[in-house]
Amino acid sequence: MGVTWSFLQLYGGIPLPSLACYSERFQEAAKVLIGYIHTSKAKYIISVAFLHLLKTNVVIYMALSPRSNEIIKKRSRDKLVTSRDPIERLRLKCQERGGAGGIRGLSRTFRIFDDDGNKMLNFDEFSTGLNDYGLFDISIDEKRAIFAAFDKDKSGQISFNEFLERIRPPMSQRRLGLVAAAFSKLDITGDGKITVEDLAGVYNARKHPKYMNGEWTEKQVKLEFLKNFDAGNKDGTVEKHEFFSYYAGVSASIDQDPYFDLMMRNSYNLSD
Repeated sequence: MGVTWSFLQLYGGIPLPSLACYSERFQEAAKVLIGYIHTSKAKYIISVAFLHLLKTNVVIYMALSPRSNEIIKKRSRDKLVTSRDPIERLRLKCQERGGAGGIRGLSRTFRIFDDDGNKMLNFDEFSTGLNDYGLFDISIDEKRAIFAAFDKDKSGQISFNEFLERIRPPMSQRRLGLVAAAFSKLDITGDGKITVEDLAGVYNARKHPKYMNGEWTEKQVKLEFLKNFDAGNKDGTVEKHEFFSYYAGVSASIDQDPYFDLMMRNSYNLSD
């Protein structure tokens, strides 16, 4: 049985692929780290040494693997058992269905119902949108409770932008700053949107494990990555709320700030 990174879930919640795709030096160093797991200093040694390995080897997944998405789905499913907050329950249901991209998928569905472009939803649009997205198990009473939680002024309508802000998995200010910096770097025109071509031009595909082991070409890596942002209506652009929603989902699978920090900085070449 090959050595895997499953033990890192205990410390950072980061499921990574097997060591087969890494250099021989990286594999040997990792095996040494694994040897410390049963010592009293395990957590400290693994955290410090693994962060050093990330800095020197720079092999980071920008998009979550299917396994990582399954972990998000399972965590959400487990939390739904005890959650009572209407907004949190909707967030968890989205993540249970779509993983890191669950909320982004729901936002795209809701945009279809915004025919006049006023970025507001009434209850009927809200209810129909949930059904169209596949959340059939939400009762009418729970839908009303969720809608009421957003409709603070009792106007019978909720702001689409406010809805997205509140339903995203919460991120620390540190993480929000990193996501904002990455988006600003890609949004060359400053119009709040980035084209998938711009995204592909900045994303460093050569650091992806499947490129490094020869399984994928650079173009294949980029195409796979872009699928995470341009799902649904395939409009060829990534809006700010979509970018933030995606990384809010990614953030939900990473418990430790240093790992998230390294992922964003290495992937988008952000300065310290």
